[in-house]
Amino acid sequence: MSMKWENESLLSRLQRLQTEVNQLLTEAADVSKQTKTTEEQQVNPADLTRLAEVLHDQLKQIQLEDISEEINLPDSQNQAFYSKIISQLDSFKPDKNEERKAKDSTHLVYEIYDRPDFSKRAEVERVAELDRRLQRLEALIGQPDPTKLSALTADTAQHSLLEAASKLSARSALLQPSYLDMIETRLSSLQTKLQSITEKRETIADADTQNKVAELYELVKKWNDVADSLPMIVERLTDLKDLHEEASDFSNMLNAVESGQKNVEENLKTYSKLLQEVQQSLDENMQTVKQNFESLQARLK
Repeated sequence: MSMKWENESLLSRLQRLQTEVNQLLTEAADVSKQTKTTEEQQVNPADLTRLAEVLHDQLKQIQLEDISEEINLPDSQNQAFYSKIISQLDSFKPDKNEERKAKDSTHLVYEIYDRPDFSKRAEVERVAELDRRLQRLEALIGQPDPTKLSALTADTAQHSLLEAASKLSARSALLQPSYLDMIETRLSSLQTKLQSITEKRETIADADTQNKVAELYELVKKWNDVADSLPMIVERLTDLKDLHEEASDFSNMLNAVESGQKNVEENLKTYSKLLQEVQQSLDENMQTVKQNFESLQARLK
């Protein structure tokens, strides 16, 4: 058991001592109710209760921050600290080696034997181990930071660290040598296919380029014959520029004359129609005047 206690952490020892002091307080209170101090007893149960309460208060005053700083001390210092606490506890207990026998007295003498509760001690050790694991997780993850937690749980459904850890575990399992060999084989196959496709593409591109170059060469070859006569053609076009401009002006004038002629013809048609109407009107008037003269002559007779 001493070897087990030597391997305990300082926090586990403190929790175990607090548990033992609580048990000691309970048992001392029970004994103080049932018996009184006798001359044969070296320690009064009431005094033992008071001393246990003082020790309990001292253990309560120990801060967890101080204990976390003491955890990093060397094993020799931890052992010295533990031995000091054990010696203080032993000073409050009566001497177990001294046998106390009932003499000529009417009082009863009780002996208290403390049997440690291993189930509670195991539970305390489990709690301490969980606390240490939580401290390690906090040291790895850091203080609660929404940005860090969102980055860790971005690809999870429930946004929890447990699911993120499961996904990381599944991904790390893919890094096993067997999976790596399979991935390397597939990558080699893909690289070979990609290289083959690249070579075929370059061949097709080269053939297409050669065809376009051949077409351009044929066009240039056709224009080689025209290139010699091209300066003469340009000179003739320059000389014919004035003639083309005069012809264009004559064409414009001819269009204007034709347009004027059409207007004159339309006016002549209009005037002819008006003349016919005037002639008809004169004929009607002459006929009316003639009738009037005839009527007048008939009256004169």
